[in-house]
Amino acid sequence: MLHRRKKKLCFKSERDLEDFVWVHLNDLFALKGLKRQHMLKQDVCDILAIDEIGALTVLELKNTADRYIVQQLTRYYDRLIAEKPLAAEIDYNLPIRLIAIAPAYHEHNLIDQKYSALEIEFLTYEISELEDKSICFILSDLKKARYAQVLISSSQEHKEDSGERSEKELKQEKIDRILHHYVRVRCAHKLGLPDVSPEELAASKAKFTAKGSKFFKIRLNEYTPSGSPKFVSVRVPSTIGVYAFMRWVGKNVPKAVAIKLSGHTWDVGAYCREELNQVDEEEPNQADFEAVDAL
Repeated sequence: MLHRRKKKLCFKSERDLEDFVWVHLNDLFALKGLKRQHMLKQDVCDILAIDEIGALTVLELKNTADRYIVQQLTRYYDRLIAEKPLAAEIDYNLPIRLIAIAPAYHEHNLIDQKYSALEIEFLTYEISELEDKSICFILSDLKKARYAQVLISSSQEHKEDSGERSEKELKQEKIDRILHHYVRVRCAHKLGLPDVSPEELAASKAKFTAKGSKFFKIRLNEYTPSGSPKFVSVRVPSTIGVYAFMRWVGKNVPKAVAIKLSGHTWDVGAYCREELNQVDEEEPNQADFEAVDAL
């Protein structure tokens, strides 16, 4: 669950953060969890939870700063009030609470929040080592006022110090970082994402020197001047499977609605449905992993 980065404790992945918040929803927010990774068209809500009177809370979690968190929560809100899922448990006559949790926020987040018609709460988190050697997860608002805190058990920390993470989790983290380079770094402008800094671009190119050989096309929710759907071509290592690519695009490219590969097309929500689970997956090769390990 935890590792050290520049002498600070942090979650190894966004999934680890989500696991922790899900388990401690009552301690942190006095909420009961309903669903995780809930599909709403092509969007995926991290956590849906309710209070004792059935009022819905939507939580979006980030393990690093993300410029699009307000837009994500806005889309979730719109689709929730339109579709009203889990209506037997949620009282949609009550206001829906929207909460973002991240270690830090970009300046663009604050601007988006300021002018949004919705009330979106920004909470920051840190993992603090106390004087008695205990470890504490601390939530605060943007004014640094403490919102809630939960002790992290020593057994969780020991497990991470012992390196007891599943092989599947480790491979998924490495796949995510491979795709960050081949999609996010190389194609940011085409996909409607902010350009990476020159320093990150240079560092990423130095680590991933090989050109991708598998050819995906990402369809965006935009059209060309002639009225045709807009596609962005992306090359990734041949061992990146459809599921891995779909999962990453669905979480990191807000404008994406579908992908194409070898004449087949999948919408970006398909990775949560049964038909994509039938697609054979290959593992990234050792050269890909070695490049990631060097980062």
